[in-house]
Order: sequence, then C-alpha cells, then structure tokens
Amino acid sequence: MSINTFIETEDGSPTLFSSEFNQTYHSIHGAITESVHVFIKNGLEWYLEHNKPENVISIFEMGFGTGLNAYLTAQYAIEHQVQIEYTTIEKYPVHSNNLEEISSKIDDSDLFLALHQNTWDSPIQLNPFFSFKKIKGDLIDYHFNNPIDLIFYDAFSPSSQPELWSVAIFEKLYLSLKNNGILSTYCAKGQIKRNFKEVGFEVLALPGPIGKREMTICIKK
Repeated sequence: MSINTFIETEDGSPTLFSSEFNQTYHSIHGAITESVHVFIKNGLEWYLEHNKPENVISIFEMGFGTGLNAYLTAQYAIEHQVQIEYTTIEKYPVHSNNLEEISSKIDDSDLFLALHQNTWDSPIQLNPFFSFKKIKGDLIDYHFNNPIDLIFYDAFSPSSQPELWSVAIFEKLYLSLKNNGILSTYCAKGQIKRNFKEVGFEVLALPGPIGKREMTICIKK
C-alpha cells in the first residue's frame, strides 16, 4: 500500500499525492473540476448526447482511487434520473485515514464514504439510479463478462504505469465496449493516441480541463 499525502486543490476539492507513483490522483488545479470535465461532461454526457440508451448505462472505471469519479457519477445518476451500472477496479486501495481527510471536503460525505465502505467484489444499489461494484485487482488480469457502454480511464500517467497504456490493454478495452461505446481519459500524449488508433478506436482530441491543453475520447465504431 502506497503512502498518500492529502492535498487541497485550487478549486477547494481534495486529492492525494502518491509517493509510490510520484503523482497526484487528480489535477492540482482542481480535482472536481478535472473529473467533471473529463469524465462527466466529456464522458457520460458526451455519450448520452451521441447515443440513445434504452435502459441502463454500463460504466467501467479503471482506477477507483479516491472514488471521486464514482461519487460524481452517483450524484449525476440521481439528479438526472439516469440508470447507471458502475464497475471500478483498483489495485492499490486508498488507506482509511486518507478517506476521512477527503470526506471532510466532500459535500455528500455519506455517499462518498458508502462507496469506500462497501465490500470489495460485492455489488450494491447506492441510490435508485446507481448500482456500484468495486473490484480489488489488476486490469491486466481482469476479464469482462458483459459488453459495456463507457470507460473512464483514470490510471496514473504512462510514465508511471506504462503497462496500462499499451496496445495490448487498449485492445482488451476495445473488445469490451459495445459498438459506439466510448473511452474517456485525461491523457492526450501522441503515442497513447496512436496506440488507441492501432486497435481500431476513432480518436478525438477535445479541450482539456484547467491546466491541460487537451484530453481524449475514443469511440468504437
């Protein structure tokens, strides 16, 4: 388990600095600002604008981390009455001491803590529109049982976790998606976009959150 240090980012929302990966979990310019921009606005909302799902939207998140992306998605689900089935995988769970610090800076601390207190590998219905399952494991070994609509790809950077940004991993993710499914990520490095294209994704460069020029959306056609 890595040692993490609490940081309050520029928009007042919390993140952690990982000593193991020498990186913050979110942008220091604003943790919530970044997550909303990359995964809600240009992930979930982008998908809804370009598709007409009949019932439940299935989301897979690589990198549960502090739980911020799942928390924001759970809020979105109930506010917009969108049925979401959310699965996330994490190899390095955040320590409970860090969670207490983070929850003190979160509006709905009960919802946030419920995500973390739920047992690993056990699905739970957190609100009428949001079901949730977190998996303690490695994406490299993970097998997708059902096709999914949307991937939030939030691993640490390619320089820290190169194995999670490889062609082999992207091929696995491509095959896991339904047609017209998308992958949203903060990363916009040229080689990473070429890796996405190599496995068949249509790759779009979109304006990034504060502090980043671009982000990436990948579409399975």
